[in-house]
Amino acid sequence: MSVSIAESVILVLERAADTTTTGVSEAAETGGLSARIEDGVVTESTSGRPSHGETENMVVAMRLIERLNMEGATWRSPVVCGSSSRAETGIDWETTSIDGRILSCQNVRVRVDPDYWRSLSDLGVATDSRTVAEAVAGMRDAIEHKSRALDRGKLVLALDATRASACALPDVTAAFVKTHGQWASSLGFEAVYIVGPNAKLTTRLA
Repeated sequence: MSVSIAESVILVLERAADTTTTGVSEAAETGGLSARIEDGVVTESTSGRPSHGETENMVVAMRLIERLNMEGATWRSPVVCGSSSRAETGIDWETTSIDGRILSCQNVRVRVDPDYWRSLSDLGVATDSRTVAEAVAGMRDAIEHKSRALDRGKLVLALDATRASACALPDVTAAFVKTHGQWASSLGFEAVYIVGPNAKLTTRLA
């Protein structure tokens, strides 16, 4: 299956004291995003057309594979599963490594609240501000949304933060791991990642 991925320009804002990423913005032909954390509040905005299905899954797949390979893995280009296969197996995409291992992944949007995406669909823009604690609670909601998946031990769960990226900022992911990391590990997935707008903002949560 051939899927076209739009090119984009990504800018990051880093804290001077420790170079931790505290903000990110992305501009592409199909839309853009911005996210920032300041004084314990995360603010984000998404513009453009909502992405769906194969395109959304391919973006997440390519970014997660890039991150894993940066850490020494050897995963090949992903194969996005068709809609009938996804409904039957719960697998959104797969990849194989050069030594024959298989990685099967299920994606879920990090924001499961429908109002945000409805605003993007109807108005072409969605904005929101939340505390870090509220963002972390939303991440847990997203994982719970998929916690009944079958064969979880063979699945990697990827929280898709490619279009709504505030939850991928390091201060938020660190707060999630501290508060809910043990719980997420107990669900039995092979691994849980949040996949942000670039490989640096793609982080293992469990």
